[in-house]
Amino acid sequence: MTNSTKKTWQRICYGLLALLFLVAGVLFIKYPIRTEAFAGYVYVCFFTATGLMEIVTYFLTRKAGAPIWALVLGVINVLVGVYFLCHAIAIIGLMPILLAFWAICSGLIRCLMALQAKGETSGWGWSLALGALLLLIGIVMLFNLATAILTVAMLLSIAMFVLAIQYFIQTFTK
Repeated sequence: MTNSTKKTWQRICYGLLALLFLVAGVLFIKYPIRTEAFAGYVYVCFFTATGLMEIVTYFLTRKAGAPIWALVLGVINVLVGVYFLCHAIAIIGLMPILLAFWAICSGLIRCLMALQAKGETSGWGWSLALGALLLLIGIVMLFNLATAILTVAMLLSIAMFVLAIQYFIQTFTK
C-alpha cells in the first residue's frame, strides 16, 4: 500500500469518526436520560471485554513470563462487568464518579500528547483544548456529583462535538 493510499484511508477514517462523534453529540443532547444508561452499558462492555482480553493475553504469554497480576486484573474486570450488567442501577449511580475519573485522566493524557505534538501536527491546539475541557469537566463532576448526574449528557455532548471538530480538521489537513 502506497503512502498516498494510506493517507486517503486515514482521512476517510477520520471523516467517519468525525461524523460518528457529531451524531453521538446530537443524540446525547436529545436523549439525556438514555445517554447515561447507554454510557453505563458501554462501561459494562468495556470492563468485560478488557477483562477477557487480559485473561486470554495472560494465558497466551504466561510462558514468556506474563505477571500473575495481569490475570487477576482480568478476572476483576470481568467480575465488575458482570456485576454491573446484573445491577444496572449501580452503574447509573457510579456513572458520574467513573466519568469524572475518566475525564481527568483522559484530559491530562490528551494535554500531554498535544504538547508533545506541538510543531509536528497542525491539530495539536484542538487536542490541547479537548484535553483542557475534559480535565475541567472531570474536576467539576468529581466535586459536584449532584450537578454531574444531571449534566452527564451535556458534558459528553460537548466532548463529542470537540472530537468531531478535531477529526474533521484532521480529515482535511496533511
